[in-house]
Amino acid sequence: MRRSLGVVIALALGCGSRGGSEPFRVASISDVEKMLGAPGVTIVDANVRDLFERHHLPGARFAGDGPLREVLPEDRDARLVFYCSGPR
Repeated sequence: MRRSLGVVIALALGCGSRGGSEPFRVASISDVEKMLGAPGVTIVDANVRDLFERHHLPGARFAGDGPLREVLPEDRDARLVFYCSGPR
């Protein structure tokens, strides 16, 4: 997975009681691998559409250019992970 993704940064947002004292943290590739497919976790790909279509993580949602609320889950306690390959 690491070779095909080229993930540079992932930002995990822990909401609700699971969030701890810091609502945001940088997550390692290993952290994100453990969260893939876990209940209560939404993965959002913030890359351009072409990269999303070729290399997105399993189950990731495409952030796109529309309102972010269309991508976010209804569960306000969900853990959110945003990732991208970095500036080009």
